[in-house]
Amino acid sequence: MEITISEYIKMATTRCKKNFCCLNGGKDCLCEVDGSNKSHTVSIKTRGTTSCNYLLQLGGATYCLCPIRNEIYNKYQL
Repeated sequence: MEITISEYIKMATTRCKKNFCCLNGGKDCLCEVDGSNKSHTVSIKTRGTTSCNYLLQLGGATYCLCPIRNEIYNKYQL
């Protein structure tokens, strides 16, 4: 499956350390989604690393604030 994201969303993702691997077919670089809230922000299962610039740990949960990751989940349920 080809993943397409608007240029606006990609431009909003300014702190990606992974060189947009999720857009280049690298689905293994996507954090596993635990759930989503009504504002379309995903909570994720951590992989033991907190090196991502888009992770937010709050109240025992970990959230992904990456515009691309959230768009991929909301658009494709991946």
